[in-house]
Amino acid sequence: MGLYDGPALRFTGKVGTGFTRATLADLNRKMKPLTIDGGPFASPPRESAVTWVKPELVAEVAFAEWTDDGKLRHPVFLGLRDDKDPSKCTWAERER
Repeated sequence: MGLYDGPALRFTGKVGTGFTRATLADLNRKMKPLTIDGGPFASPPRESAVTWVKPELVAEVAFAEWTDDGKLRHPVFLGLRDDKDPSKCTWAERER
């Protein structure tokens, strides 16, 4: 997950819950054509066995709070948003 911080994409953490089998199948179908070789983040996290995708989808998540290092605490996937442009998902607007 990430938010734009100026022109750069800032990593905000991973989401590991809230998915059904149908949701995972749909996400796989939508993300497969967006696969890229390198991560889209200005400061990519150190992760192994990652499949990176272009930042063209917007996910809605519920979460407990922001951590001190700017990550989502206990994020839960709620769904994709068709009505929101990814470029409008910014660090400055994260609490709105």
